Amino acid sequence: MICADGLWKSRMQNSKKILLLAVILVTAVIILHARGNRQPAPNIVQVRGLVRIVGNNPFSEPAISNSDDIWYMERSERQQFYALQHSIVTVEGEETVTEFIYVSGDFGGYRRELRNIRIISVEPNF
Repeated sequence: MICADGLWKSRMQNSKKILLLAVILVTAVIILHARGNRQPAPNIVQVRGLVRIVGNNPFSEPAISNSDDIWYMERSERQQFYALQHSIVTVEGEETVTEFIYVSGDFGGYRRELRNIRIISVEPNF
């Protein structure tokens, strides 16, 4: 005859094994999820161009343009560029590129946006 005390110890050992297995499984899932969600390294670019204000009020914003393209600034970076309007600047920052697709499905171009901008040089454009 099995005593109640022995049965209780057996169940506790099984519960510990199940708990350990659950902890290992959860840890493995978290590690695999974290490895799969790594962000790619930011694309650091150096841009030289004319600072100008683009768009219509109340949606105007500063941008840097040159013969190749137009770069917009992340909202938190815009204020410092209003004072540099009509200047030629060289900046370095992280570039993100967004592709535009019209409702019709046609390709509408790219929007290049800079963030974490570091101003390297400013030249007046007379």
